[in-house]
Amino acid sequence: MKQTPNHYSMTKSNITSGRNTKVKNLVLTGMFTAVICVLSQISIPTQPIPFTLALFAIFLTG
Repeated sequence: MKQTPNHYSMTKSNITSGRNTKVKNLVLTGMFTAVICVLSQISIPTQPIPFTLALFAIFLTG
């Protein structure tokens, strides 16, 4: 009788790691969006144009 290699475990681990990566990316996107939203509310008054910390948040997330 000829034995065939078991590819199920390899495929299952690849699918699981792909899902974990998608969930990780989704969570990081949500967290960085929240950081940008919070820091954009903080304004530093300088002359002639005040700026917010949203610029800092963009550099932080990038």
